[in-house]
Amino acid sequence: MIRDGTRGAGEPAPSPLDRLLARPLVPWLASAGAALMAVAILWGFARGGGWAEVTALWSSPWFRVSIVDVYAGLLVIGAWIASRERPAAAACWALALVLTGNFATFVYLLRASRRSRARIRCGHVGTETAPCRW
Repeated sequence: MIRDGTRGAGEPAPSPLDRLLARPLVPWLASAGAALMAVAILWGFARGGGWAEVTALWSSPWFRVSIVDVYAGLLVIGAWIASRERPAAAACWALALVLTGNFATFVYLLRASRRSRARIRCGHVGTETAPCRW
């Protein structure tokens, strides 16, 4: 799809699945996820005990598994973002992922879905410098 939302010569129209996933479902889920994470992060800062709680929780094996799980997922998302963005932007997104976790994931997913122009495949693999052509 060309950046202005029109199709190139010989390019197929978006499938019904592409339209369903890119417009309204993915942006809605990304917005809801970002809002949920924002509330959770603010609640954690307001009610949490800070570093003292982390050191108390560290003795639990499941806390450590959860930390590994979260950062492994963020590593995958960070690699996907790095494959789509210029280096400076990718570095900023990586910092946002480390500082805010999946809040940044949801914000980036919302951004990517809006830029995809109802083409979910383009939202997943297309970039600003190399738009999706399928």
